[in-house]
Amino acid sequence: MKKVRFRFSKKCHNLLTQLMKHEDGWVFNVPVDAKGFGLHDYHTIVKEPMDLGTVKAKLGEGLYESPLDFAEDVRLNLLLTMRFFGILLGMRCIVWLSFC
Repeated sequence: MKKVRFRFSKKCHNLLTQLMKHEDGWVFNVPVDAKGFGLHDYHTIVKEPMDLGTVKAKLGEGLYESPLDFAEDVRLNLLLTMRFFGILLGMRCIVWLSFC
């Protein structure tokens, strides 16, 4: 089982690296600075914040049981970004992600 986990982990890591290096990646890579962006209701609305840096840490610690778990956190990050930073930015990255 560990070999299979390593295989998907490596593919997920490669994809994550591409996402984090994307020209718009800065907004996805670190936790949202709700205070800095003036998003006073962010932590009230968002019960489970997610950023790609956290995804990277979880992947490195082997906390994902499957690629589906990894994909769920990446999608959550994209959806939260669209909600608070604009649908256009989030959609650009979703379209880009579909070609990876």
